[in-house]
Amino acid sequence: MPERTIEFGVYGAQGVKGHELVARRLDGLAGFIVSPVTTRRGLLARLRYLTSSRRQLTAAREAGLTLSTRTI
Repeated sequence: MPERTIEFGVYGAQGVKGHELVARRLDGLAGFIVSPVTTRRGLLARLRYLTSSRRQLTAAREAGLTLSTRTI
């Protein structure tokens, strides 16, 4: 997936940082999480949402997320 972010502006992301767009997308997927991603509670809530099952954890690791069970 990193090859898709080399020319990120092609997708209309001019003036917006990639991590901000990722945070917005995660917020949209996990709409019930109220805490901002910039807080520890908000980040952990999103990580738990993304890795709530063994299958999701495997997919997250394949996508490049480096998470230990201690992080979650």
